[in-house]
Parts: sequence; structure tokens; C-alpha cells
Amino acid sequence: MFKQAVLPVCACLCAVSVAQADPVDHGQWSGFYTGATLNNAGGTNKTIGNRFTFNQNQAVNRVDHSYEGFGLSGFIGWNKRVGRVVYGGEFSLSADDLSSELTFNADNDIDQVEIQWSGNITGRYGQVYGDTLLYAKGGVSFARIRNIGGDVNGGALTLSDAYMRNDLYFGPLLAIGAERFFNENWLLRVEYSITDYGNFTQANQDGVPNSQRYTVSNGPVQKLSLGVAFQF
Repeated sequence: MFKQAVLPVCACLCAVSVAQADPVDHGQWSGFYTGATLNNAGGTNKTIGNRFTFNQNQAVNRVDHSYEGFGLSGFIGWNKRVGRVVYGGEFSLSADDLSSELTFNADNDIDQVEIQWSGNITGRYGQVYGDTLLYAKGGVSFARIRNIGGDVNGGALTLSDAYMRNDLYFGPLLAIGAERFFNENWLLRVEYSITDYGNFTQANQDGVPNSQRYTVSNGPVQKLSLGVAFQF
């Protein structure tokens, strides 16, 4: 999905950069702005265990997930424009709907990951071509992620055989995007970003100390956003 979506975006950005219209500065991209986007995001998650129950009989120690969903983001930022150059900072929060299916393997071990909400704090740098800004962003992303796992024995999942983690994770974020004014204060935005929230180690899943350890990787997560913003 993302390869097909990113290629047209990159083509549009290249076409605008080739045009390189003379900058006309009417206060555009200077000062505070706010806006909202509709997002289509997707990611991967893998769980690696050194003593999954099913590993005892099979040479498998990894469960892979993929997930995709839509969400909404709100953002606020500040820019400074000097000639063609625009730089500044931005803060955003997203309500995400990213959840993998509850996965069962051959021995009924289960695993699931859900990104409940996320946000980021980034710096931004770009160049203006007419009424269009091409930019790149980089900074820190954070997300509330729920990881669920367990071992179903005899058709039942007991508390000693299960775990659920709700934690706040941090990771780097990189993004490229474009904005274009369609009147004096309103502009359209398209943006592609990628981030990774790292991993954690979960132990004692079956109630026996040090019997099983799981390393869960949360990422990478890719996001394609389309929205509007208002320049004050």
C-alpha cells in the first residue's frame, strides 16, 4: 500500500521543485499555524521467544504481525521564513486505530499488538517554490502501545499464562511533505513519515520464574497523511 502511495507523492514533489517559481513572500509560512490530517498508517510487529511452548517441537521462535488502519491527527507549529527557506517546530497528537489480529500459532500461543494513540515533537526545514513548500521533519515520536500475549492450555487462558502491557514508547521520526496555499490563510498538506518504537522484553509468561522470555518489537510504523492547516 505504502509503496504505491509514496511514489505519486514523490513525483509531485519533484515536479514542484523543478518549477522553482520565484518566491512571493506575503507573510506565508511565518508565524503560528494549526491544522488536522486524515492518516492511513500501517506497521509491523514481531515477537521473539527463547522458550515459546511450540518451540519445543518446532524450529520456530518468531511471530510476525502486520496492521493497517485510519486515524486523525491535530497539530500546531511555528515557522520562520527567510527568503526561500522555512524552518520551525511542530507538535502533533494522533488518535490511531492500529491493531493486529489476535494471532494463534500451532500450539495456541497468542499474541496481539495495538497502538492506541501517538504523537510527535519535530523540527521542520523546507524551501518555498511559489505557493508551495517542500519540507522535511525530524524528531521524537511517542505512542501508547498495548501488547497482549499468552499460552492457551486445555482451551483456557489463565492469568498465570498471559500478559498485557500498556506502556508509553519513544522512537525517532523522519518525514517528508508538501504544503500549498489555496487562499491567504488556508493550505493543503500531504506528508509521509516513518518511525520505530523499539522493543521490550517480557518474562514469566507461564508463571514460572525465568522459564520464558519474549522480546517484542514495535515497528517500523509508516504513515501517509492528508489534511488542511490555518496560518495565523
